Parts: sequence; C-alpha cells; structure tokens
Amino acid sequence: MKSLKNQIRVIGLSIAILISFATNQAFAANYVIYVHGKGSDSSGLSNTNTSRWGNSDSYGAAHQRRSTAWGASRFVNYDSTQDPRTSGTTRAQTKLASAISSFCTGANKCVIICHSAGCYATEYYLATQGTPANLLYVVAGASAAGGSSVADIGTTATLISPLLSLLGWAIAGEPNNMTKALKTGTARSFNHNTSKVTIHSLAGYKSAQPASTAIKGEDDKLVNFSGACGYSSHGTMTNCADGKNAKYTKHVSYCNSKGAVTCNTSKGSGAYNADHSAMQPVARDALDRLLGYL
Repeated sequence: MKSLKNQIRVIGLSIAILISFATNQAFAANYVIYVHGKGSDSSGLSNTNTSRWGNSDSYGAAHQRRSTAWGASRFVNYDSTQDPRTSGTTRAQTKLASAISSFCTGANKCVIICHSAGCYATEYYLATQGTPANLLYVVAGASAAGGSSVADIGTTATLISPLLSLLGWAIAGEPNNMTKALKTGTARSFNHNTSKVTIHSLAGYKSAQPASTAIKGEDDKLVNFSGACGYSSHGTMTNCADGKNAKYTKHVSYCNSKGAVTCNTSKGSGAYNADHSAMQPVARDALDRLLGYL
C-alpha cells in the first residue's frame, strides 16, 4: 500500500514539475531592444518607433524580422541631448536599465541593437552594471562608444554648431552635454572590456570635408574606424578588421554580404559605404541577417 502511495506521489510530483516547466516556458519571450543615438526623443519605452528604426528605409528595404517571428520590438527613447552615462527620469542609463530589467530577465532572451551614442550608453551600462545573463549579443551600428573627433574640435557654440549642423547633428543649444560627453578622451575613460557577450561592430565610410580634416583615419563623417570598429585606442585606422590593432574584449567586426547596403571588402575592409545616419538601417539589416531573415 505504501509503495502504491509513493508511486502516486512521485507521479503527481512529476506532473506538477512538467506543468510548472510548461507554464514558465509559456511566459518566456524574446525581445529586441533598440537604443537610438543623438537627436531623438525622450518619451520612454515604447513598442513602436517608425520615426527612427521603422519597418522600411530610404533604400526601400523592408525590415525582415517581425514581432511575430524572433522577438518583440522595444525602443529605448531617452533625452539624447544629455550625457549618455547619466541617470534620471529621462536619461539614457535609467531608460536602458528599465528596458533590461523588463525584457532581459527571467525566462526572456534579448538582443540589443544600438546606433551611435546609443552604443555609448549601452557599453557604459555593461561596464558599470554588468552584462545581463539573458543578453545574447549586441549589434552596434556606427558606434560612438569610443567618442567622435568632431566633438573634440571645440567647446564653443560659435565654433562647433555650424560643423555639427552640416554633419547632421543640428540640435539647438550645441554644444550640449551629449556632445561634450562624446569627446574621445571622455568616451574612452571607462572600461570597455567588460562585456561577456559579442558586440558586433558595423562601421561606415563616407568621409567628406570638413570632417575628414578633423577625424583620424577612415570615417562615416562623424565617427572613425577606431571607435566604430571597437579598437581599444583612438587612431588612424583605415581597416575595420586589420588584425594589427587591438580591440576591446568581445568586439568583433561584422561584415554583412546581404541587405540594403552590403559590406565593401575592397575599401575600408569590413565596412559599409554609408554615412553615419545611414548606418542605422544598415545595423537593422545586419540584425535581420544574424537572426536568419536575410
């Protein structure tokens, strides 16, 4: 009799465990967290953002990944006139922490895709808060995590505003706190070697005057290869994957052979013929490729 009761107890326990497992799996979800760069709104977390990332771009390429496929989209909208390392109601670190605590925990899996200063915010979070256990990897398009030589040019509005306006950083009140934070010495002042997941670095090359006289090496008009490609020193790199210069831990060059803009291996090896702004949809296409949709 005891043996029968024990068997029933074991069977009941097994069923309970299976039900619990199935329930937990049912609530598991995948998320793609988008972190924009300089010049966007601070409206907070949202499920849609057609003004920046969207589902299509100027190249006419549709975003292949859909929320019904791998991962629902979540957008981190923060005050990008402010230092991306700071916290506060509308600041990057607070918004990013909220997204990660909501979508990269428990049974959830997540991927972060960032552009420009959004990658600065992301890498600073990883350096100071650690890498979330459920974060699979980061796609970094035209990363400004290493700063920009353009921000090094000067600190007075009369000097820097016309240049920033010409290059696409036309924001009232320049130079603001974001621009000041983007100085290469400031951006490289924290430890970028702390990520435990791969950061896929995508760089653009489309240098033009007057930026080319101020930016070292190959560049996308705002960020040069030493920053966008994840090199550990600020220099005159003309190749995104030269193997000669050291890179930060877990930073690898990503060269996508498919998508709206393909990687060019003859000039600026491992980079795309796109300027800084155009690298946003390029990064989005790279994510599609990584997830198997291109």
